Amino acid sequence: MTADGFSNPRVRSHNLALVLRAVRDHGAIHRAGLASELGVTRTSVTRLVTELLGDDVLVEDPSVSGARGRPATPLRYNDEQWALLGVEARADHTDVLLTTLSGAELASEAFTFELPIPPEQFAKRVIGVGAQLVETSGRHLLGVGIALPARFSEGFSSVVQSARFGWGEVDVLDLVRRELGYDIPIAMRDISRAAALANARHPELAGYGRILHFQLGMGLGMALTAGQELNDSLPTSWGAIEHSPLGDPAVLCHCGRRGCVDASIGFAQFQRLTASIVGDLPPGPSAIEDHTRTVAAAAESGDPQARAAIAHLAGLLVKVLSTVSSIVMPEAITLGGYPILLGPEFITGVSEHLAQESPTPVPVLQSPYGDLASRRGTAMLALDAYVDSI
Repeated sequence: MTADGFSNPRVRSHNLALVLRAVRDHGAIHRAGLASELGVTRTSVTRLVTELLGDDVLVEDPSVSGARGRPATPLRYNDEQWALLGVEARADHTDVLLTTLSGAELASEAFTFELPIPPEQFAKRVIGVGAQLVETSGRHLLGVGIALPARFSEGFSSVVQSARFGWGEVDVLDLVRRELGYDIPIAMRDISRAAALANARHPELAGYGRILHFQLGMGLGMALTAGQELNDSLPTSWGAIEHSPLGDPAVLCHCGRRGCVDASIGFAQFQRLTASIVGDLPPGPSAIEDHTRTVAAAAESGDPQARAAIAHLAGLLVKVLSTVSSIVMPEAITLGGYPILLGPEFITGVSEHLAQESPTPVPVLQSPYGDLASRRGTAMLALDAYVDSI
């Protein structure tokens, strides 16, 4: 950050963004803390903070003061005036979430789509629900974050492809803006990247600089974070290992080959292996969760079929994670999707097995957000979209 942060519009915007990121990462923070964090003078910070206070993005919080000497009033996000909208769209359900800028949940609504879903209908429904949540909250919308089971064009542009939703090349950003009726910062990523971002920013995982996230459900994906940020320098196709031959060679994939990862450890295969345990469950936003938890309960009760299915999944998952981690060299791994619904004992078992199998042991950690990580990540994407737009 430069001391003459107002002499050049581009530098000024960069410095304003640095202040907002510092507040994002630390919560309520004093001007002196900002100056120390950013390595600049109090005068420079004050000029930047004054502008953000004028825009009502930041407010001073007199409820907390300095411990001694002259009281110091900390700065925080203006959670009373602004809100963030997150949209997490999975193959089995869609969640629309409204949060404060600091991440506190204000409201949410979950529902299902009958797939395939026309992209225009998707945009109309999610923005309609989101607009109602915003109106009820009495706040103004600052940014939107969207997580999709999709492939993005290079550079994470607005064009996506989603086999799950039946989309070819769709300009989702344009459709969303049209439904909103006004221009606003929007960020879109795939489900695995949204989850990875949330995990990386959770205080419990702050000690890991490089985290690999592995998302597994109706499809799979991977994402890599460095510090508290997504590694967006990687190609948008990075992590697409669905058809890598690391799975069960006895399983035939719809692509015509055997042993593909998705066909071996995706939820569809797990469901087939455990269908007789669970029986028929009604479709709905919690169908995958209900199925997986039922199998977990059966295994805990000693059901041999449930235990065999879980052990089979764990063995194949360790094989995949061992191969990927030996290439990517992360400091830790987090899981998302249906496997973590099998309970912390499953995560611990996978981590211990991986430590035995891998030449470079990497811990597999329980995500503090659980399977809600990608949902929480959408709000973080929304905030980042606003910060990056300054």
